[in-house]
Amino acid sequence: MVRALQKASRGAPTAAQSGAELKKAKEQSQKPVLHWEMLNTVRQERGLLHSEYLTERAKVPGGWLIISQFKTGTAHGLAFLPDPNHEWDGGSLP
Repeated sequence: MVRALQKASRGAPTAAQSGAELKKAKEQSQKPVLHWEMLNTVRQERGLLHSEYLTERAKVPGGWLIISQFKTGTAHGLAFLPDPNHEWDGGSLP
């Protein structure tokens, strides 16, 4: 019976563990958040492997982070676009 109680108590969080989890959750909530904005993407041709892309950008100091990925699959790319005044409207030139 003692072994059964010891075994059952192993899975229950201790007060120290619960406190650590609360502290971690509080720290996570105070971290900066990266806000991604979806960009409109249009292709004249279907392109490589007839795939479609999702492209997003996030405003960061000095410019933009841009991520582009296939709508299906795991291939993606991340780039930094320098734009100190954040003048880029997210579109391409004609």
